[in-house]
Parts: sequence; structure tokens; C-alpha cells
Amino acid sequence: MMDPWELESQANRRVMNCEPMPLIAKASLKNLSMLAKTSMRLKDPTINLPYKRVKKLGVQYFPALPEKLYILVLTSPFTTELGELGKSFNSMAAQLQVSFDRMKGLNEALSESERSVTQFLEAMPVGVAVLDAKGQLYYCNHKGSELLGKELIPSATSDLLPGIYQLYVAQSDRLYPVADLPLVRALQGESTTADDIEIHQPDKIIPIEGWGTPIYDAQGNVTYAIAAFIDITERKQAEADFAERTRLAEFSSDVGLALTQSNTIQDILYCCTEAMVKHLEGAFARIWLFNEVDNVLELTASSGLYTHLNGSHSRIPVGYSKLGFIAQ
Repeated sequence: MMDPWELESQANRRVMNCEPMPLIAKASLKNLSMLAKTSMRLKDPTINLPYKRVKKLGVQYFPALPEKLYILVLTSPFTTELGELGKSFNSMAAQLQVSFDRMKGLNEALSESERSVTQFLEAMPVGVAVLDAKGQLYYCNHKGSELLGKELIPSATSDLLPGIYQLYVAQSDRLYPVADLPLVRALQGESTTADDIEIHQPDKIIPIEGWGTPIYDAQGNVTYAIAAFIDITERKQAEADFAERTRLAEFSSDVGLALTQSNTIQDILYCCTEAMVKHLEGAFARIWLFNEVDNVLELTASSGLYTHLNGSHSRIPVGYSKLGFIAQ
């Protein structure tokens, strides 16, 4: 970087020799104080100049440029072209400053927009997670971290998500397949939903439902994948309660139908064992009747895995084996 005082000497030599070109030089912040002195000294061309042939001095400051550069321009009075060049340079400098100011305003507006979006996502009552185009976990809001039981882990890639955040197939001990996660499928341009995912935290299991959707750029390329997910514990419990009530109602209906439409006691009991296996999810069901004369339990109906009525359990004396003790 040239010393500003050397700049002045070279400028004077050029003016004295009437060289038809401007001297344009730059100074960084470390020479700013000396350049300021130089600028003040040269502000009036009649002061401290050994040669009176310098017509114009232009000092332009660009705060938006790297290193906040000052540009110093000196031109000769004897060359009209140089004067026009100086004017053009000043016009260009003004236009650059307007462009820089406009870009600064746009950047500030963009930053404010990003802050607003982040505040909006943080305030949402559902979990939100974002993957970038490389499959890297880019963002997770507060609710999402609460459901997952962990804060955002920047090193987490899509193939590691089930293991890191303990995502399992509902009602199983199998990690959820990476390729089936809505967030991962969104990177492939798919919008999907899944409600068979469970988060296994140390002290509880949280069933969730998730929605994934891709985010495209102007060229139609997927740049991000975003997923929203919610705790569906209450819904799953309500669904289980409703299913239980439905099974019991259907079981009662089949038993009632057997009592009214079957002809023999054995047919009635057989319909009852069939209803138990069907609606109560039993592996097998059996009914014994008490024979008071022989004081034994007699196997009368059997459904499911065991349908035979003979064998070691066809007649059970009262007081023997578990069933015999119950009857006693």
C-alpha cells in the first residue's frame, strides 16, 4: 500500500510534466488518519502546493466497499479529457453509492423478514424441522426439540435421524425406516403424511403424526425439506378406547344372536367361543360345563388354536388342576 505522502509527490510530478492521465489511488483504514491529513492539506489547491497547475482534487468515500476504501483523484487543468473523466468518475461513484445503499436496505429488509419467520416458527404449537438440500438438519423449533427430547444437532444427517432422535415404528422396537420419513421423502419432491411414528424418550413414548413438503427455488430445484409434527397421544388413546368399545359391542351382538338363533346348547356355546376369538383377539377360547352327577367339568365348545373336544382336558375333576380348583 503506497504512503499518502508519496501519492502527493507522484501527483505533483505528473502535473508538472503535464502527463494526460489522472492519478487514482486507494488507501486502507490503517492509513486513514494520514490520508485525512493529506485530504485536508490538498483541499485548497493554492495551499502547500509547490506547483499551481493542479486544478481539481476529488476525494470519494465508500462506506459499503470492503475495507471502507477512500479513493483520491487528482487531474490536470490542461486536459479537457481528464476533466470529463473526473466528472464521469464522480457520476459513477454516486451511482455506486446509491446501489450500495439500496442493497444495504434490501439486506436489512431480508434480515428482518428472516427474523419474523423465525419468531413465527418458534411460536407455533407444533414441531417444525428443516433439512437442507444435502440432507443436513438445518433448523428445529422449540416445540420440535421438546417433542424429540433433544436440541438441534447440526451434525445430524437424514440417514442418522431415527437413531439420534429415537424414532420407532409405532408399537414396535424397530427404528423407523429413513426412506419413509416424511421429512426425508420431501427431499425427493414428495409431500407425504405419516402417523405411525413413535419417539422413545427415556421416561415415555410419544406417538406423533408428521407432514413433509419440499421447498423449491426459482429453477424448480428442491432446496429445503420442511416437516411439521404433533403429539397424537390423546388421539391414539381415544382411538384405542373407541376400538375397544366397538369390539365389545360386536361381541355382545354375536353372543345375543347365538342365544336367539341357535337350537342346541352346544351350538350356542360354540358361537360364543367363536365370538371371543374374533372380537376379543383371543388365541383360543373354550367352555366347560359342570356335570353334577360325576362332579367333573366337561369340555363342550372350543375355537381358535384348539378345536377338538377330546383329550386330557375334555373331563376335568373338580378340585384338580387350575380349572378344577376354580370350579371348586
